[in-house]
Amino acid sequence: MLKADLFEELLATYPAEKRELARKVYSRFAEGDSTQFFTQLFIVLDIYAHYAERVPQAVIEANQSAHAKLAKLRDEINLLVQALDKRNLNITNHAERTDELCRATQAKCTEIIARFDAVL
Repeated sequence: MLKADLFEELLATYPAEKRELARKVYSRFAEGDSTQFFTQLFIVLDIYAHYAERVPQAVIEANQSAHAKLAKLRDEINLLVQALDKRNLNITNHAERTDELCRATQAKCTEIIARFDAVL
């Protein structure tokens, strides 16, 4: 037979109005009382059926929910990656432009210094 805590977990999915009767039947069945064997067996099997109908569906729904949340998170991460790539490209472009301006400034300064030296 099942451990009591596992049976209680199964029983939690069973309609509330039937739980106490199911507990009594299960206890009698577990203790070996064969009076009304098939009635007891069908009640116990009905408890398993209620559990099987509800718990796996809840697990499926939780899995689908988690999958949807992970997909949304993946999309958000992709957007962040794209933004970082754009930012890196902008920084690279600014660095290249700054380097060009510095070289042009150095060239002009060199030219001005050369003219100044020529005048002196």
